[in-house]
Amino acid sequence: MSNGSFAKHYNQLLGWKIVAYREEEDIDGGDPWPIFTLQKTGFADLEVTVLCDPEGNGAGFLDLQHPAYTKSIA
Repeated sequence: MSNGSFAKHYNQLLGWKIVAYREEEDIDGGDPWPIFTLQKTGFADLEVTVLCDPEGNGAGFLDLQHPAYTKSIA
């Protein structure tokens, strides 16, 4: 998905609201899967699972930053 389709994929989330978070155990004994429940008026709820890669080879991590406090390295 490095051919520009990441933007197309992730832009689908615009306008959705995170309403819940849970973790689901990995049946293979890895890290638990982080799962967010999202809602948007007129749509069925959406679940977003954080993966380390598109194939789902383990749980992933989201780096949370506030842009006003992030220093530019340029």
